Amino acid sequence: MDPFHKRQHPTMISDLNTAEVVVSSILAYEAFADTLTANEKEQIKSTLLTKGVDPILSDTEKKIWWRGAYNCN
Repeated sequence: MDPFHKRQHPTMISDLNTAEVVVSSILAYEAFADTLTANEKEQIKSTLLTKGVDPILSDTEKKIWWRGAYNCN
């Protein structure tokens, strides 16, 4: 999460930057997937879920303000 956003909203654990990192990481994973071992693939998938997707879903379930704000990206 962007440090500026974290200072503004200390209860949030994700933001648009979190989503951008997740998407970029998935694209990189897909580009290099053929060169990775099964263990490396599993580690990457697990980390993407716990560090990226889970925080976004958690904030969404808490009905954090940005999920329904029409002026957000």
